[in-house]
Amino acid sequence: MTQSFLGSPDRPRTAGSVVRSRRGGIAVAFAVGATAFLGMAALATEGGVWFAARRNAQTAADLAAYAGVAQLAWKGSDTAGQTAAISVGASVAATNSFATEVDPQTGAAGRTTVTVTPGLWAAGAFTASTSNPNAVQVTIAQTQRLGLAALISSTAPVVRVRAIAAIRDSSDACILSLVGQTTITGNNTINAPNCSVNSNRAGTSIDCGNSAQINVLAFRAVGTVASPCVGLAPITERQIPAADPYVHLQGVTLPTFQNNQCQNMRTNGSNPRITVSGGITTYSPLPYNMNSTGLYTTATAVCDDIRISTSTDRMVLVPGTYFFYGASLMVTGGTVSCPTCTGGAGVTLVFTGTGNGNNSIGNIKVTGGSVTLDSPTIGPWYNQTYSRLDPATGNQETTSIYDGIVIYRDVRASPNNSKQLDNMNTPNTAQIPGNSDSVNINGGIYLPSSQIFIAGNAAVSTNQSDCQSMVAATIQFTGNSGLSLDGCAARGTSVVHNRVLRLVQ
Repeated sequence: MTQSFLGSPDRPRTAGSVVRSRRGGIAVAFAVGATAFLGMAALATEGGVWFAARRNAQTAADLAAYAGVAQLAWKGSDTAGQTAAISVGASVAATNSFATEVDPQTGAAGRTTVTVTPGLWAAGAFTASTSNPNAVQVTIAQTQRLGLAALISSTAPVVRVRAIAAIRDSSDACILSLVGQTTITGNNTINAPNCSVNSNRAGTSIDCGNSAQINVLAFRAVGTVASPCVGLAPITERQIPAADPYVHLQGVTLPTFQNNQCQNMRTNGSNPRITVSGGITTYSPLPYNMNSTGLYTTATAVCDDIRISTSTDRMVLVPGTYFFYGASLMVTGGTVSCPTCTGGAGVTLVFTGTGNGNNSIGNIKVTGGSVTLDSPTIGPWYNQTYSRLDPATGNQETTSIYDGIVIYRDVRASPNNSKQLDNMNTPNTAQIPGNSDSVNINGGIYLPSSQIFIAGNAAVSTNQSDCQSMVAATIQFTGNSGLSLDGCAARGTSVVHNRVLRLVQ
């Protein structure tokens, strides 16, 4: 019997049986096609959900990174600041529906993982670091749920996002009060067109009193600026604190000196440091490790007050670091200079002392005379070093702790201080710089626990070589002043940078 391709050899296929066979094939094909169709439809629908999840995750990461770096800006980059940055960053992410999930029974990771990492943002790249971080990175990874899309894929997609927020420098400040007001009293003229006047004090940070002429880049305040300042310069309030560029000095252990290490600041005896000739009295103190023959070998300090008060008085310095140990410098007339401070050589005056009880930490008062003091960019100087960004190149460097510093007063100076010099008899106050055109003090001036009265007339006539970067607990202008930062980079002086928070990635 001939076999038909439509049926068995025993019974011929009828038309009805052929139709029924085709219907079964069509059902199978429809089932397969419908599954694919439903899977594709689900992929389109759920893909939109996943896209929304990614967008929400990115928003949460952005907010968390910004909140985290704000903690570094306000609380500092030390361990406490980093801990706060991590905690607040994670909390903000959780508030926006992204929190790290852990199976409470097995401890296994859940669908969502949030990681907050402090680090350094430089040259367009982030590096995790616990050493003075300036940025916070937040990463969020979340496994998405599969619905009908499981018909075409067994692998759930993972949304991954990253955000980095950093503290960035903006403009520069020539004045920074760390804890008190920056105050301008009287009918003064302040000329600082290229730098701002700042205060990190909460509450009223800056008060212009009745000042009539103020030409500064801006007033920037952590708190508020008093109404007399309105219209005198741009005002920016509620800012993050400006960073202290000289804070490393507060951690330095300053040397102590015995009596045999104190210079003989007398006009008699062996190797006197005061000489009188032709009616001119010359004070010639030695820097820290220079002996009387000019060799840098012996630790030495100025332990007697020095007063330069008449036209026949002069103090002649050589390059180096001078420790005024329980001693003060008062200049109301005469001349103070360093004739050999050329080619980057300069001087640093460090006012220190015992710091105990009614402490005798030295002080400085300059209200007259002719004074020229420039900070050092090359040695010789006190031999401790630290790492910083070079103000001229922006590169990391290791240099002397006093590079670019012209005056530093020990952070241990307190209001209960026997070395009170200011005319207003205000506790713990130094007076600088002095009279117009005759007083040129260029470099960083740092009195972290003291007040500065910027008294007298303009410190300098502003030009490209000038550098007046002043950081103190409180700063008060009581006279006319001209300030500039134009020459600070060449002098090796770090300056106060105003800071802003930005999402950088």
